[in-house]
Amino acid sequence: MKPCKLQNPNARKIVCQVWRHLRKNFPNDARILTIIVQGIKPFNKQEPTYGKTGRWNTIYLKYLDEARAWLEKVGGHGRWPGIIKLQDNDGLTIGAVAHEFGHAFTSDDEIKSRCAPTYDWANEVAADMHAMRWGLLTCKDIQRRNINNTGSRRSKFHYDLPPGAECVIYGQPYRLTKDFIFERIETKNQHSEGIMNEKQASIARGMLTPQEAGARCGISGEQLMAIFRRKQITGYRFGYHTVRFKPSDVDAYIEKMRM
Repeated sequence: MKPCKLQNPNARKIVCQVWRHLRKNFPNDARILTIIVQGIKPFNKQEPTYGKTGRWNTIYLKYLDEARAWLEKVGGHGRWPGIIKLQDNDGLTIGAVAHEFGHAFTSDDEIKSRCAPTYDWANEVAADMHAMRWGLLTCKDIQRRNINNTGSRRSKFHYDLPPGAECVIYGQPYRLTKDFIFERIETKNQHSEGIMNEKQASIARGMLTPQEAGARCGISGEQLMAIFRRKQITGYRFGYHTVRFKPSDVDAYIEKMRM
């Protein structure tokens, strides 16, 4: 592991526990992290933390050749080197340290695949996903973190959402699935009763509503819309609340899912 400059004995012990667990149970992930993580440092006293226990600071490389070398070294996974900063005190937990290692391990593609309405939401749940996959973070840890941050300035910028929980973002309700994918919670007829003008109605004639397309696939309209937002099926928007699907595109999706 790269140099750990924490001074608090308990904090250093926690970091070592996390690292030993990764090396023993997830050796390939640990190998990548030895390349990605360039050091573990305490927060400076001058740094505003707003209640944060840790932060992942990416090192932005100035030269393209140097960046390409890093990408090749870690297998082209779209991860970038950086430094983990942690609170150097007795309050540091295994879950908090694992979460920051999760940030380091998260690639750009993984963040995009969360289907989150904002980058911050996607980034935070992706880090939690890896920490939970490693067995170092639980839903209770996330809920406890949420309670501790309620009302703090940190809660305005970081998001503590366990799988299965619901939240409202920009006035739209979302649910985080067990796979850490954001699914927008649709009202019953939100995408089937939108208003179209005559030209749109002419184009959409013969197309299927999400409910009809979902029934064709054997799933609900809400599940089909989640697949559409992940760009796994082709659909057509006629305004913000109206989506339609060509029967041929639905059939192509069904064929693609054949085992």
